Amino acid sequence: MSRRKLAGWVYLVRNPFGSVKIGSTSDMETRMATYPHCELLHAISSSNARRLELTLHAHYDDKRRNREWFALSEADVAFLRTFSTEADVVASSTIATGRACFSWPVTFYVSPALHRRIERAARRLGLHFNEYVRHALAEASACDGPA
Repeated sequence: MSRRKLAGWVYLVRNPFGSVKIGSTSDMETRMATYPHCELLHAISSSNARRLELTLHAHYDDKRRNREWFALSEADVAFLRTFSTEADVVASSTIATGRACFSWPVTFYVSPALHRRIERAARRLGLHFNEYVRHALAEASACDGPA
């Protein structure tokens, strides 16, 4: 699975049931064609759309309904509409962007519940737990990853 940077957009669309998808794409027009019954709420320009998408997923994790779909309030959407670029989000003190560098190897401890959740995500992508964590940390970091 490729983990290269994807310049493009992080978008918010609302489905007829009120759930909001936080997704990323390099081609907005083609992506919106895949959601004919959804309303485009906002798009944020980004040099690394996948990293920004994952940052927003983590920020709104407590409102997650299903994978990339969230129960965002109108206030949440209004807040996200204040950002037009990735730089705006990074400059925000409200959203933790995880831009700190990590030393390799990284040692940290997670709760059993979080460990199970990471294992499920890794399995969906066909990755080993440690490989998945290494990719996630590299994407969230300003570093390029292990030397």
